[in-house]
Amino acid sequence: MQTQLHKVTSKLPNAKTTIFTTVGILAAKHKAVNLSQGFPDFDMDPKLIQLANSAMLKGHNQYAPMQGSYPLREIISKKIESLYGTKYHPDTEITITIGATQAIFTTITAFINPKMKSLSLSQLMTAMSPQLKSMVAFPYLFSYRERIIKLIGKILKTRLLQEQKW
Repeated sequence: MQTQLHKVTSKLPNAKTTIFTTVGILAAKHKAVNLSQGFPDFDMDPKLIQLANSAMLKGHNQYAPMQGSYPLREIISKKIESLYGTKYHPDTEITITIGATQAIFTTITAFINPKMKSLSLSQLMTAMSPQLKSMVAFPYLFSYRERIIKLIGKILKTRLLQEQKW
């Protein structure tokens, strides 16, 4: 009996490459430092290798909880409080992610629902537009230079008018 294969179709057939891929290719082509995703072009400090090895030998080699390592969240909470005088609870108000793209995507998927309209800064959200579309959300991308100033002005004007009505 022959197995019938099902054709897999993409939800995002028109998704293009991200800015990170573009910058990575250009950096390699021109032998430049790639600062787009934090790829170092230098050897790791031997002290960091030793510290990571030591931690792994002590059993710190498992996946962290979904919200991140509690001791790290606790240290971040204390650091924010010492710098800014604001206390954030490590259990309920701090989440550790592997990077900005994951943090943004996690936030979007937590709050954007199907058929919602979302306002996105085009320069910051090129990587997120396909994900928004895959959730059947409708991203409105805009350039942040001149338009953001106008948008902030409109928002402030609206807020001020609303406050005057109270």
